[in-house]
Amino acid sequence: MAARRETRKSRRALSPVISLLYPARGVRAAAKVTLSVAGSGVSRSALRNTRRRWCCGVRIRRQAVPAVASKEFFVPFTVPALAAAGPQAPLESTTIERRDPRPHDVVIDIAYTGICHTDLALLRNHWREGIFPMVPGHEITGTVAASGSAVTRHSAGDRVGVGCYVDSCRECENCLAGEPQHCRRGEVITFGSRDYDGELTYGGYSTRIVVDENYVVRIPDGLPLDAAAPLLCGGITMYNPLRRWHAGPGKKVA
Repeated sequence: MAARRETRKSRRALSPVISLLYPARGVRAAAKVTLSVAGSGVSRSALRNTRRRWCCGVRIRRQAVPAVASKEFFVPFTVPALAAAGPQAPLESTTIERRDPRPHDVVIDIAYTGICHTDLALLRNHWREGIFPMVPGHEITGTVAASGSAVTRHSAGDRVGVGCYVDSCRECENCLAGEPQHCRRGEVITFGSRDYDGELTYGGYSTRIVVDENYVVRIPDGLPLDAAAPLLCGGITMYNPLRRWHAGPGKKVA
């Protein structure tokens, strides 16, 4: 009963801005989220038309965001987001400043962001003391809007995804072995974490994100972006051990 009360409490905490989707095929949440760019200082001539998206059960009315056409960047930019001011605060519409893109960064137009229980756990300080304001979201899919001058992995228009981590030291034995999630210096989590320059990371409950190309994965053309989003956390969590231990037809698993 206590677990049920906690679940209901968490849902109520999110209800001002999002409605969670029960796992019923073809059913969509009734609540919609409006992300406003009011007061962002972005001129209307630099804005795109409003679009609507379904975000793993949440419909987002995407207000226009600044278009980026070139491969060079000069200043950080402001985008709409949903943020919590503290562990007991609801998610509210606001604006955040994304970092000034670096030569190896890509700017991603976010199409979908999954709603993971980890988002709730970190928002409510269930696992650790959070860093606020917090913009959750670590199951992110979208398209590349622009890329830095040194980017080689991705280009404008590519369908891509971002998972739980957005940086690591890239020098320790674990990073060099292809396991940045075990970085000895400490990996940088997609949201509610500190980048190596001390800046707070903001997640996918937003319209755009800036990420180093090495922490961005390509989404195959045949896989819808909404279906791909949950694979970037829950999906890979299950897939990795199956692959590591060579599970397959006829194998016993638990």
